[in-house]
Amino acid sequence: MSRFLSYWTTRRVAHRRAARHVLLDGVPSAGASAADPSLVEAMRHTFDDPALSEALRASSPYAARKTVRTKRAGWTTRVMRPVVWAPTALAMVVGGVLAGPHLADLAVEATALETVYDTSRGETRRLVLEDGSHVLMTGDTHLKVRMAGRKREVSLTGGEAMFDVAHDASRVFEVRTDEGQVRVLGTRFTMSLTNGRLDVDVYRGRVAVSTDAGARREVGAGERASARDGHVKAGAAFAPDETVWSDGWIETDAITLKELVQRLSRRSKRPIIIQDEKLESLEAAGRFRLDDAEGQLRNLAVVHGFHVAAGPDSIIVSPTKS
Repeated sequence: MSRFLSYWTTRRVAHRRAARHVLLDGVPSAGASAADPSLVEAMRHTFDDPALSEALRASSPYAARKTVRTKRAGWTTRVMRPVVWAPTALAMVVGGVLAGPHLADLAVEATALETVYDTSRGETRRLVLEDGSHVLMTGDTHLKVRMAGRKREVSLTGGEAMFDVAHDASRVFEVRTDEGQVRVLGTRFTMSLTNGRLDVDVYRGRVAVSTDAGARREVGAGERASARDGHVKAGAAFAPDETVWSDGWIETDAITLKELVQRLSRRSKRPIIIQDEKLESLEAAGRFRLDDAEGQLRNLAVVHGFHVAAGPDSIIVSPTKS
């Protein structure tokens, strides 16, 4: 982009004045009568955007040409004329920036840092984010948090957590996963990313669960929803007692043994191994205590007829020997 600016500003005196006005003197319409550091920084970030640089290079005087048809003595000829897009492109960039939020917000968003939080298997971690929101992470959970101006963004790349979001109508709080995202203003809810499925339980307030494919469902207190493969569906209603989840319990109307083992593994210091793939698709329902993996699996073994072998280093689930 610096090469483009160098070329553009050397073409005409008016261009140099415009560049100086934008980058050094501020723009009066943005409320900056003198040099505005946030304005300068925001514009620099805009000009340094790789996508913008590529678009402007593609539309440079040497890359873009226009065909003009003319008629002469009954013949139609084509004259290739260069089209100079640079001044127009710069005007569109400046106009687009000024039409958005205040440039100070743009500068904050452009420079906001991302903080990563991880937990190991069997670990529980409590966070207080800079906006006052509280997060309770279970084991083997991975979060990325970015507080940027008017945006509060969290990425859940694995595991599960409870969010108690501080209400702020001017700053939407959004948690994104590969399967879908949850958007709220202020509420308490849990999210679990297990075996390619996102499960959301709402304990207070209301959230919107959506996917990149366009599916969307609003979920209120005592309601749950799940997202998978671009679809969102409602689950069974439940009593919204948040202490149940924080104390290590889950209540579900349908969960496979593979999914249950993944959730049990997050709170168990011993890895849980299913030795036969046929057992993974077994379904269970009811309440399960996630911090008692061995006990829950032994109870299910009585119903489904598999074998549980618990040692100091692991818990093995295998078919019953005939």
